Amino acid sequence: MALAATAADALAPPPPCYWDGAAGRFVPLGQETATMDPAFLSEAGDGFAVLEVFHSDTGKPDRYVLQHCRSGSELLVVLPRGDQQPARSRFEDMVFGAGRYTMRQIGDEMALQGAGVRMSRNEFGDCACDLMAGWAE
Repeated sequence: MALAATAADALAPPPPCYWDGAAGRFVPLGQETATMDPAFLSEAGDGFAVLEVFHSDTGKPDRYVLQHCRSGSELLVVLPRGDQQPARSRFEDMVFGAGRYTMRQIGDEMALQGAGVRMSRNEFGDCACDLMAGWAE
């Protein structure tokens, strides 16, 4: 059985980006080091990208970064310790659901859910947006 799990793990696609915690930026696959956390990309429509960072030590989600590629606006959401599910569910509903919310509204709601939030511009790198541009070609 362990051999089958190892073979299945080898077939899983690698994460497209990694979170460099020391620099506070994302780097693309191939530029990562063993100390960086994997980040998985989702498109959120209208030029928005979401990177979900998984903490390497725990294998659990640690943070989201919502980026608007054209403007460079970014929202960092650091998930609360303990039960993250309410914050995760609310974030996913606001970003991927039928409703329309601004980044500020999402940030305000995440703060109410106990998450740390910060708005910025062009701070976290363009790993996700570069990949999305490639998908559009």
